[in-house]
Amino acid sequence: HEALEALTPDVKSRIEALPDVLRQAFGCSADRADVPSGSTANNSKDLAEGILQDSKLSEQKDEMPRSSSSDFRSLEERLSAMMGYVEGLAASEPVQSLSAEKEEQSEAETRRADEVRQAEAQRAEEAQKAGEARQAEAQRAEEAKGQETKASTTQPAEMTQARNFLKSAKDVEAEHPLIAHYLSVHAVELLVEAKKRGASTAESDRLLFATFEEAEERKKSLDLTDGPAKMEAFALKQFENSTAADNMGASPPSVVLMLYASSIYFDALVQFYSGGLPSTLAEKSNYAK
Repeated sequence: HEALEALTPDVKSRIEALPDVLRQAFGCSADRADVPSGSTANNSKDLAEGILQDSKLSEQKDEMPRSSSSDFRSLEERLSAMMGYVEGLAASEPVQSLSAEKEEQSEAETRRADEVRQAEAQRAEEAQKAGEARQAEAQRAEEAKGQETKASTTQPAEMTQARNFLKSAKDVEAEHPLIAHYLSVHAVELLVEAKKRGASTAESDRLLFATFEEAEERKKSLDLTDGPAKMEAFALKQFENSTAADNMGASPPSVVLMLYASSIYFDALVQFYSGGLPSTLAEKSNYAK
């Protein structure tokens, strides 16, 4: 813009210089009195036309740089607008960055909330599974208890009798191992009888095998010579002691226990008699019961 203006002549300075041009055109000094009067009109006319033409040329020349200056101003305006737009983008960039940061923060919070919900749902599912497992376990325990109750009610009668003989065997084992042995053997015979009838259970079979092994092991340390006679003598003695205590006025509970024990010993003697107890022993056994 400044370069173009430098190329444009200064019209004002040219107009100010007109008196010098006029003097040069007339070929005289600056003193107007020296100018020849005869040629003044024609020369002035020619000079005026030349000045007018020169002025038009000057105006044309002035219009060209002004148009270029206008073009340059338009370009500057466009550049200024572009710079303003760029500055506007730069000014809006922090806002966009802040908006993006908020968006990222919101997404992170959403992810954390989703993770928390998923964790809570997982814990709830695990708690539900644990509760279901406890319920299933309780149900299995109840079913097992029911099965045990059912099994206990369906045990053969020989099972109860065998346990009574084994308890008596345990009571006398320390002082009378031979008697305890024959009591155990009779318990085995009862359980075998239940098995033959098809009334045995898994529990009665376990008791049968365990009692048989114990009786066999105990037999190794016993002298079974005259074993049946010794067993019968022991039963009769216990019966006589219980009746004597009853006749002497002993407390009823103790007498009852003694009679019950003697009845157990009498029943165990059945293993020595294939046809059942002799009548004398049977009568005493019935009385003791």
